[in-house]
Amino acid sequence: MKREMFDKIINKLYPGLIITEYTVLPRFKLNEINEWISDSSAIFVTVSNDSNNLNVALWEISEQLTGLTGFEVNIERN
Repeated sequence: MKREMFDKIINKLYPGLIITEYTVLPRFKLNEINEWISDSSAIFVTVSNDSNNLNVALWEISEQLTGLTGFEVNIERN
């Protein structure tokens, strides 16, 4: 997922969160014949909270965005 799209999602759902780092890493899974094949990517995001009005834990945001986007999302605070 491109950062611009992810920025739009974060700004819409969680105003006040500012992305300071954004990294997309490939993931792989083992298939039935023991070969490693590509899987959906994992997104690692570091954020800062500009407004300090966020009432949701970062792990909850990670889970919500994982379900919404289909990518594994890991969010941590700066």
